[in-house]
Amino acid sequence: MSKKSKDALLVIALAAFMYAGLSIIGIGCPIKFVTGVSCPGCGMTRACVCIIHGDFRSAFGFHPLFPIAPIFVYLIYSDSVKPKKIKKIALLFIAAAFFMVYLFRLFYGNDYFAMVEPTKGLVYKAFKIVFYCIKELKRSIE
Repeated sequence: MSKKSKDALLVIALAAFMYAGLSIIGIGCPIKFVTGVSCPGCGMTRACVCIIHGDFRSAFGFHPLFPIAPIFVYLIYSDSVKPKKIKKIALLFIAAAFFMVYLFRLFYGNDYFAMVEPTKGLVYKAFKIVFYCIKELKRSIE
């Protein structure tokens, strides 16, 4: 196994352990937790769990592009795809597909996984606390 393959497996394993740890403490998706807006991959983990159980219909419901994710990871970490231009075009195509599905799920879908709720995000809550403290400080000075 090449050094690059070992590094790729290490990155994937670390990401999986990090995600598992965040899920255990109730955070789940860190992007959604911080911003209140779903990430383009929301639903991907549940889709993979459905595949493990043989439920392909539910997997597509959780994220319709779940079969493309392993191809994306392979293309990023593989040197076997020649020429490099084809690899770049494939990566751009996959990224564009994820972006289009993401926008559709956000704006046109009735989707639990793709939501825009910034008031539930950590950033909003932090700003709310800061503005409350400033307001109270101003009030105590006056």
